[in-house]
Amino acid sequence: MGEGAARADTVGTSGRPADLAGAVIFFATRASDYITGQIIYVDGGFLAGWPDRTG
Repeated sequence: MGEGAARADTVGTSGRPADLAGAVIFFATRASDYITGQIIYVDGGFLAGWPDRTG
């Protein structure tokens, strides 16, 4: 991810593979048994401002 994209997310840093660990562990446990058909974004808040990025 380029520097500009890293600045565009809410966290202000580029994501690393380790940043996915929490979501992966959650879905590997019984705590996620009742979740179906959902999209979980692990993107540092990048999509939080997505509509503003289109124009």
